[in-house]
Amino acid sequence: LMIDSLLTQIIIKISRLLLKTNEQMDFNFIRQYLDEYYMTDVDIDAISKQIGYSKSHFRAVFRKKFNVSFKQYILNKRSEYAESALKNSFLPLHEIAVNSGFEDYYQFSVFFKKKTGLSPQSVQIEIRQSRGRKRQRFIISFKFL
Repeated sequence: LMIDSLLTQIIIKISRLLLKTNEQMDFNFIRQYLDEYYMTDVDIDAISKQIGYSKSHFRAVFRKKFNVSFKQYILNKRSEYAESALKNSFLPLHEIAVNSGFEDYYQFSVFFKKKTGLSPQSVQIEIRQSRGRKRQRFIISFKFL
C-alpha cells in the first residue's frame, strides 16, 4: 500500500513535469511564430485552440511567461521593426507602416506618436538630416587628409 502511494505520487510528479515541458515548448514555438509573423493578422483564437487552451487561459499564461500581454508583445515587435526601418532604410513611411503590421499609415502614426511623443515623419526627417550632416563631415574631413 505504501509503495502504491509512493508510485502514484511519482507518476503525478512526472506527469506534471511533462505537461510543463510541453507547455514551455508550445510557448517557445508561439514566441518564435510571433517573432516571425508579427506583421500579419495574428489570430489569438486560432493559436489558443491549437494548444488546447481557452482564449482567457492562453492570455493569462502568455502574460505570466513573457511578462507582457499577447497584444502588447505584438505591438512591441511591430514597434521594434518600425524604429529600425526608420533608422536604417529609406522606405516611404506608408511602407514602413504596412511592413510593420499596421493597417495603414494613420494607425501607425497614432501608435508611434503615442509611444514616442514624436511623429514618424519628424523622426525620419531628423534621421535623414543627421545622415546628411555625417556625410558632410566625412567629406570635409576626407578633403583634409
